[in-house]
Amino acid sequence: MDGYNLNDRLNSVRDTTSEKKLKRYALDDYSEKVREIAVSKITDPALLCYIVKNDRSINVAKRAVQNIDDEEALYNLFMELSKIGITQYHEIYSAIIEKIASHAIAGEKILAEIVLNDSRWAIRREAVIKITNQKVLVELALNHSDDIVRKEAVKKIANQEVLVEIALNDSDANVRQEAVKKIANQEALVEIASNDFHWIRREAVKRITNQEVLVEIALDNQENDVRREAVKRITNQEVLVDILLNDSYDDFSDDAIEGISDKEVLLEILSVKSPNFVRNAADKINDQLILLDLALSNESVAENLDMESEIFYKALKKEVS
Repeated sequence: MDGYNLNDRLNSVRDTTSEKKLKRYALDDYSEKVREIAVSKITDPALLCYIVKNDRSINVAKRAVQNIDDEEALYNLFMELSKIGITQYHEIYSAIIEKIASHAIAGEKILAEIVLNDSRWAIRREAVIKITNQKVLVELALNHSDDIVRKEAVKKIANQEVLVEIALNDSDANVRQEAVKKIANQEALVEIASNDFHWIRREAVKRITNQEVLVEIALDNQENDVRREAVKRITNQEVLVDILLNDSYDDFSDDAIEGISDKEVLLEILSVKSPNFVRNAADKINDQLILLDLALSNESVAENLDMESEIFYKALKKEVS
């Protein structure tokens, strides 16, 4: 080496363009920083692959991966490391996948090979996340045996027909739910909202826009959390009031009140419901004079309202005119 001093070697490796010197620094220097700088200036894929497999530093190995531009060399390197199967190579696998993904068409084919053939779920997941080709993603989403791969593929699929097929037929609930999140087809959403696990039905309801369907779900569905999701989306004031005043499941109250904008209706609710309902309705009215007047004329409202205003307190005590 060019002197024992680290700073001398750092300056030397930064300045040199000699391939021979760079190779020597990359393979033999005890300083990780010196080796990393040397590797960053090397372009020979065979030497870089050797460094990835043999350098004791993950950072140096990852830097070597970044300089490999040969897709075949990258894939062969990936396969060699996979055969070795050492756990600490995971960061290097990730770096290789990242690099492969930057190679457009050729890279997509290699990524698909990894997804189809690698035995490790985490590696398969990383590879599928990098795939952008819709045809490849659809094939993986429909046919891959790993539900993690299918779920990640579904996240990137744009084809509505495929998404509906997956939402209705995939064997894994998490994959179906991921598909539902992207479906716009109202008929399919209505079917899903009636026939799957309750958390998937709730996901479908979030995307339903038909008010008649939402009302039907809110009134008739057997799962309260599905019904509640429908209540959040109902705009019909009469239906919301009916649910608020007559439904046995009180947890709908906040959501139903949130959808009611008619002040007269809110005032009616103040007179007939329990303290929690009253306070929620009062928050929506937000008109102190109206609330004061109503409280002074209606004892049950006065008892239910919990106002902090000193003026309101005096009004209830009839100490102000």
